[in-house]
Amino acid sequence: MTPARCLLAVGFAVVALSPCAGQEGKSPLRYKELLYPIGTGYRWHYRVLDQTALKSQDEGKKDEAKKQDDSKKPSIVQVTVEREQVFNLKIKNDRDGGTMNVVGFELQVHNSADKKTLQEQVLIAEDGVYRISGAGKVISPPLRILKKDARKGDSWTVESQSENAEIRGVFVATEETVVVPAGKFPTVAIRTQDFKVGAQDLTVTAWYAPDVGMVKQHVKIGSHDVILELEKFEKGK
Repeated sequence: MTPARCLLAVGFAVVALSPCAGQEGKSPLRYKELLYPIGTGYRWHYRVLDQTALKSQDEGKKDEAKKQDDSKKPSIVQVTVEREQVFNLKIKNDRDGGTMNVVGFELQVHNSADKKTLQEQVLIAEDGVYRISGAGKVISPPLRILKKDARKGDSWTVESQSENAEIRGVFVATEETVVVPAGKFPTVAIRTQDFKVGAQDLTVTAWYAPDVGMVKQHVKIGSHDVILELEKFEKGK
């Protein structure tokens, strides 16, 4: 569905991340983010609006195509937090090779249109939310998708790699109110700026609401133009 499934600086710099079973005698660090609530069993249901399909129609056929699209059941993307996963962070410039463990999460992303389920991994750190992998592909170093307590005017630069594709650009935060099937939400909107995945330009806006998470996302890359809108959010038991 998305062609872009789409470092850590918590008083130190991280140069490596790897899943681990946990460090004996030490409990892993657990951070929280108001705009990205997460826990095992949490589930978000998103309606998919494929802008690409409508744009590909001839002008004379747009109305007919829209009627046909409206009569179809929209596809749904369901994001489920499958389990917690502890990641071992190697600390840069530590002569003793020090590491620390931080709690992350494995997500399953299911698209009802193609019946495919993909895996992603995210990590909540002291300074924000990081994507560790997307569609089963490792992102190195992890990509910070949300700054801690992001607010209007915040921005941060990222530079990572996923397989052979370099991911680089800037995220910029604004504040907006959006209306989606799940309701009306005050949000922090995170937009890409001068962003590329490999040689392709990428434009993404993700709207995050406190205690709910992402309520809307708009992704443009190449010929793809897709919007996700939240229909329902369920917390785990």
